[in-house]
Amino acid sequence: MHLFDSKKGILRAKNSADSLSQLIIKQRCTLSQVIDTTNFRVALYDRAADKITMPYMVDQYDKQRSFISGKSLTAYMIEKDQSLFLSPEEKKKWVREHGLRPIGHPAKVWVGVPIHAEHEVIGAVIVQSYDEATLYSEDNVKLLELVSDQIGTAIERRRVQDALRDREEQFRTVFDATTDAILIYAVEGKIIYANTAACEMYAYTREELIGLSADKLIHPDFFHGFSNFKRSVEEKKRFVANSVNIRKGRELFDVEVHGAGFVYNGVPYLVSITHDISGRLASE
Repeated sequence: MHLFDSKKGILRAKNSADSLSQLIIKQRCTLSQVIDTTNFRVALYDRAADKITMPYMVDQYDKQRSFISGKSLTAYMIEKDQSLFLSPEEKKKWVREHGLRPIGHPAKVWVGVPIHAEHEVIGAVIVQSYDEATLYSEDNVKLLELVSDQIGTAIERRRVQDALRDREEQFRTVFDATTDAILIYAVEGKIIYANTAACEMYAYTREELIGLSADKLIHPDFFHGFSNFKRSVEEKKRFVANSVNIRKGRELFDVEVHGAGFVYNGVPYLVSITHDISGRLASE
């Protein structure tokens, strides 16, 4: 495979992989058509534990998948944020001059490039050979840097997804703790989220509420209020109104509705907080 084609293949792998592990496997497969990946590993650095782990490693001799970073060559490269292309003589020189302590089976040639995510070095991509000192070149270093960029982007994306998932779980916990009905709508009026109180208030299961149109819950004489709700959100005004809603069994009940808009992942939504006031009105 030509060097230019290999770069295209690396970029294609980024778009076709569904997970980080799949991406790494596809990147190694593409790389193996240009350079030797017999001994290939992805190392990630845990700063809190000062530990290096290998979520992916293929090696003829080394089997150790984690170690305290200490004075290892991998740790030094991560600390200095610097790609290294070391022959046995150069490796000995680096070890001696920087007080490093090599870990694992001694290699004839060692090549490592940093992985970046969120503007910091989080690990490294490493290839090495135990047999041929001239197996790699500077062009190979550039290819590895391209691979490390794709892996760093994938890790950064996964961190964002994990953070959003954690935040969603926190919101669900808070929403389910309230006794008022909370509904989140797409702007066209379809329900995409309902808390437990909403299910109890409207006598629907959560599965039944998701995808239901707002006009199924609001009495026709009061449905103009939903249009007012959307208009208030567009004008960035607070929305508060009394209305008449409909339970699953067609029972009518009075409510007070507070509404607002928000944007999530670039998509606008509407959220309503509904309080059943039928008991209060009956006592007045």
